[in-house]
Amino acid sequence: MPEVSVIIVSYQAKTFLSGCLRSLSNHIDTSYEIIIVENNSGEDLEFLKDEFPEVRIVYHDTNAGFGGGNNVGVHHAHGEYLFFLNPDTTMQNGQFSDVISKMRETEHTGAVGLTLMNENGHLQAHQYGQTLTLPRLCKQNFTSPQAPSEPVEYTVWKQVDWTSGGAFVCSRTVFEEVGGFDEDFFLYMEDIDLGKRLTESGYQNYWTNLLRVFHEEGGTETLRLTTKQRYYSSQRRYFRKHFGVWTTPLLLPFHWLLLLKLRLSN
Repeated sequence: MPEVSVIIVSYQAKTFLSGCLRSLSNHIDTSYEIIIVENNSGEDLEFLKDEFPEVRIVYHDTNAGFGGGNNVGVHHAHGEYLFFLNPDTTMQNGQFSDVISKMRETEHTGAVGLTLMNENGHLQAHQYGQTLTLPRLCKQNFTSPQAPSEPVEYTVWKQVDWTSGGAFVCSRTVFEEVGGFDEDFFLYMEDIDLGKRLTESGYQNYWTNLLRVFHEEGGTETLRLTTKQRYYSSQRRYFRKHFGVWTTPLLLPFHWLLLLKLRLSN
C-alpha cells in the first residue's frame, strides 16, 4: 500500500501534465501512486503511459467539477495520505517526507497547504486565510490580492483556517471523516468550505514552506468574466450553506456591481 496518493484532476490540461508528473519523482521520497481524473473534457491522456506507465488514468463520465473530480480520485486511491495537486504545477523545492513527518508529530492535523510560487519566484496570493465572513469578503473583493508576507528562508508551519486546493495534503482518514469535498461547489470555494468543516470537526489546518510548488496561476481557465461569474456563484453558495439563505439577497447586488465593473473595464 502506498503511503501517498497523488490526485490530479485534469480538464483540458493535457499540456501541463507531463511536466507536473516529471517533477513528482524528484520530491516525493516515499511510496506513492498517481491518479489522474480526466474530468470528461474529451482529452485522451494515454500518451502519458509511454513515459509514466505507473500512472492510473480515470476517465470520468461527467464533468464533476474540481471537488467532485477529486472525490472520484479518492475513491480509486489507496494511500494513507492524499496529496491533491493542480495539473498546472511543478514541484520546486523540498521533500514530501518532511511534510508527512511534521503531520505525524502534530496532533489533530487537518489539511496542510504547500507553498505556491509564481514564475518570478514570489509567493502567490490566496494560499490560505481566515474563516470567510461578509466583512472579509467585501474587503477581499474590493482590494487587490495580496501574497503572504512570510519569508521562505526558514521553516514555516503556520496555523490557518483554510488552505488552497491547488496543492495540499490531508490524511485519508480525516478527509473521509468530514465527507470529502462538497460536490455542490462545482468550482471555487470548495477548499474554503473543506477548511471550515475540518476546523469545526476539531482539526487544525496549516500552511508550510517545507515543500514549494510552482503554479501557473489560472493556467487551466483563461476566460476572465466566466471565471468571476463562477467564483461569485460559489461565494453565494458558501454563505448560504454556512450563514443562511438571508445572505443571498445581500450578495447578489454586490456581485452584479463587481461584474458590471469588470465588463466596463474590458
